[in-house]
Amino acid sequence: MKLLSKAILTTTVMISSNAYAAGSADWVKPATSLMESLEVGMVDIGALIIGIGLIGVALWGAASGKLDWGKIATVVICGVIITAGPAGVRLLLSNSAS
Repeated sequence: MKLLSKAILTTTVMISSNAYAAGSADWVKPATSLMESLEVGMVDIGALIIGIGLIGVALWGAASGKLDWGKIATVVICGVIITAGPAGVRLLLSNSAS
């Protein structure tokens, strides 16, 4: 009985998704505008956090007398991921839409 109810639910969702997607292309605009807002916000916040992180690691290195290059590399790599990640998502979405 559970299998039958899951099959009916799955079929209903698939049919309604196809019908909804067959309409106009305006249904995707809220998601794309959200992605644009997230991209700008993530890059701004990420740059601030990475800058503070680098300053913190440098201050810790100055106070302790030894600079940990592994931590600095980790902060820089995370900064690259934070700033390039949203652009990659936007690129994937634009490629899938066309």
